[in-house]
Amino acid sequence: SLPMPHLGPRFRGLKLLHDLALERADLERAIGVARAAYEAALADAASSQICDVVGTFLTLWARVARQQNLAGLASVGRTQLGKRTYERFWRKEDPLHAKQDVAQGFLDALEHAMSKAEARSSAEFQAAVERVQKLRRDARAQALTASAVDDVHLTDAAACICGMVALVEAELASAIKVGRNLLEGLGALPAELATAAAGDSGGHGEGELCL
Repeated sequence: SLPMPHLGPRFRGLKLLHDLALERADLERAIGVARAAYEAALADAASSQICDVVGTFLTLWARVARQQNLAGLASVGRTQLGKRTYERFWRKEDPLHAKQDVAQGFLDALEHAMSKAEARSSAEFQAAVERVQKLRRDARAQALTASAVDDVHLTDAAACICGMVALVEAELASAIKVGRNLLEGLGALPAELATAAAGDSGGHGEGELCL
C-alpha cells in the first residue's frame, strides 16, 4: 500500500474538527449566559447606559448601606447583613418597604439572567475565553501547515476549522463588548452613589433606611 502523505497534520486536523463539533455548543452557551447577564443591567446592549431600575436601586442601596462606591456595595451585598437588609424591602412594618417597588424593579431586571446557575460564577466564562484562544492558536497552526504543503484535503480542513473558530470568536467578541459597556456604565455611577450616601445624614426622615 502507498503511504498517506502528511498523515500527522491530517490527524491533527481531524481531531480539531472533532473537538470543535463537541465543544462548540457548550462554548456558545457559556458565552451567551455571560452576555445575557451583562445585558440585563444595561438600557441597551449597544450603549454603556445602566438601565434606570438598576441605577435607581444601586443609588438607594448606597444610601441604605452608606457606601460611596461599587466595591463597598458589593462587599455589603455578599454578607448575611446585606441579605437581611434586602429582605427588609418585603416586610410591611419596615421603613424600607416604602421602596419595595425599587427593589422589585431591580429583581425583575436581573433575575432571569442571574438565576441561571452558570451566571453565578465567572469561572465558566473565563474557561470559555481561554479555550477559544487555544482553538484560535491551533486553527492558525493548522492553516500554516496546510499552506506549507500541497495537500487539498489539509487546505479544506484548515478552512473549515478556521471558519468554525471565527464564528465562536465573533460571539465571544460581542459578549466582551457588552461587558465593556457594562463596566463603562458602572464606572459612571460612583459620583451618584457618593452623593446618595453622603446625602443621608442618618439624623431623621429617610435616615431610618440605613443599616
